[in-house]
Amino acid sequence: MADELTILGFTLVGGGTDSHLILVDLRPLGIPGGEAEKSLEAVGIIANRNTVPGDASPFNPSGLRLGTPALTTRGMQETEMKEVAKMIHGAIAHKEVSKIKKEVLALAKKFPIS
Repeated sequence: MADELTILGFTLVGGGTDSHLILVDLRPLGIPGGEAEKSLEAVGIIANRNTVPGDASPFNPSGLRLGTPALTTRGMQETEMKEVAKMIHGAIAHKEVSKIKKEVLALAKKFPIS
């Protein structure tokens, strides 16, 4: 997912990740972390705003923390991670929100929690 997010234009803190957590710096896009968090929630993707190095205040974070455990627990692999990254990009850019929400639901149904 980290590689796909980078391809889509997101800046990752540390240049990437070696774990299941991804910290996205939204300052280059001019989007506050809280706004991105709400945009994702609107399509059914849960993430949380997070401070990034250089933030002026913890009350207005510029980052977004994403984790993959919920996806891998469902059995999702690299292909689905790329799909989710594209959904994240679309939701944050406010592109076709209702369509993305349907895509999120369809993917979740394809990989039910067992």
